[in-house]
Amino acid sequence: MLAYLFRRLLFFIPTVWVVSLIAFGLSNRVAGDRVSLVIGDEILSSNEKPEEYASWLEEYRRIATQYQMDKPKFYFSILPANYPDTLYRVLPIERQKHLKSLLDEYGDWALVNRYVEQVEAMHNTLVTLQDRPANYTAMNNLVNQLGRTKRKNEIKRLLDSLQAEQSQYPTSLLAVNELAQLFEQMASSRRTGLLIPKFLWHGTANQYHYWLSGLLRGDLGQSIVDKKDVGRKIMDALPKTLLLNFAALIVSLFFGFLLGVYLAIHSESWFSKLLLSKIYAVLAIPSFWLASLLVIFFTTSDYGAWTNIFPSGGYGTISDGASFFRKVSIRLSHLALPVLSISLPLIGVIALQLRRSLIVEMKKTYIKIATLKGISRRRIIWGHGVRNAVFPILTMFGSLLPGMIGGSVAIELIFNIPGMGLLLLHSIYSQDWSVVFGVLMLTVILTIISLLLMDIMYVKMNPKIRLKLEKNA
Repeated sequence: MLAYLFRRLLFFIPTVWVVSLIAFGLSNRVAGDRVSLVIGDEILSSNEKPEEYASWLEEYRRIATQYQMDKPKFYFSILPANYPDTLYRVLPIERQKHLKSLLDEYGDWALVNRYVEQVEAMHNTLVTLQDRPANYTAMNNLVNQLGRTKRKNEIKRLLDSLQAEQSQYPTSLLAVNELAQLFEQMASSRRTGLLIPKFLWHGTANQYHYWLSGLLRGDLGQSIVDKKDVGRKIMDALPKTLLLNFAALIVSLFFGFLLGVYLAIHSESWFSKLLLSKIYAVLAIPSFWLASLLVIFFTTSDYGAWTNIFPSGGYGTISDGASFFRKVSIRLSHLALPVLSISLPLIGVIALQLRRSLIVEMKKTYIKIATLKGISRRRIIWGHGVRNAVFPILTMFGSLLPGMIGGSVAIELIFNIPGMGLLLLHSIYSQDWSVVFGVLMLTVILTIISLLLMDIMYVKMNPKIRLKLEKNA
């Protein structure tokens, strides 16, 4: 048994590693700039104060170094031959992206780099002018557009407009003609380097290695919203989500088993058929809509004072020194409706699955033999029939808990329960990706634990599997 569990754990290691690769890849593909989210990018819209931009850029580089953004993303990279080996060091990220887009369009790194530097120098010259001509705003807008576009026709149009507007400026001050000549060289350069790949080995000094090392140490980084430790934020929210979902799971299993056995034993009765129709109706109702209906009918006095039974939301505030029963009553009053919203559909799913399996089991030969031996009907149903009919539900159990955690996002939002679902939703809205991918990795771990528990229950409940494991051992 221990050898079997050890093999299963070894199998889960590459699974977690693959998921970590996916999570890291997604974190680098999301829109937005993490550093700009931390320090803000309002200064970028200010063209009048270059000294403030310089200060902003220094702070940007400091934060980027703290987040390891000045290092390559992975242990190795495969790039076109015309790319420089250290393009990842170019900051801010928007400048790096612009350089990449120009490289992909024109191919020559030396010319592209000179072109971008000259455009930036032209912009810096403009914003530091003391005596500004009447067309200053138009010139500044043209240079700004030139620093963002990569399309050949658009760049030509902007350069022509700059040359037409340059008459009010000294030629030595704004070298528009030289920039136009440089662009012509860049536009006529060959792009063959894009077709030739090159392999670069970066070693362990890369973003993924630092991220994975931190993950293994339990260090998930800092939240960009409130600068709190991501692991602490998740651990604060996790107990609330687990309590909600475990309570819903226990309620679902208890009533689902009772209902499933009743439907199987009395499958031909009119009441059983009526219950089946009601179960299908409940399964057709989305959980978030059911939760909304429960809030409307049982947390307000709009439909009578007797309907205002439960709190409208929250997790409940427990004062210091409250008794155990007081704590339980507060939690029950706040979690009753959320648990009902999650468990009602699950009760139907479990009942239908158990009903189908138990009807098949009750027709098998060993049930008939047990009946002929005079074994009581209750013992036959629960000791033999249900025991063997439960295996399809065990198969479903492996994905049940992670699915409930993912499905409780809407429930936690409706009832304002500060659990992992609400934390995940708020983190997505605020682009706090460190928290988002921390929750993702924790969900993967919970999924693995659920699958492992399912395997253990299979072995414990099925003598054939246990005997096979003992033989293999």
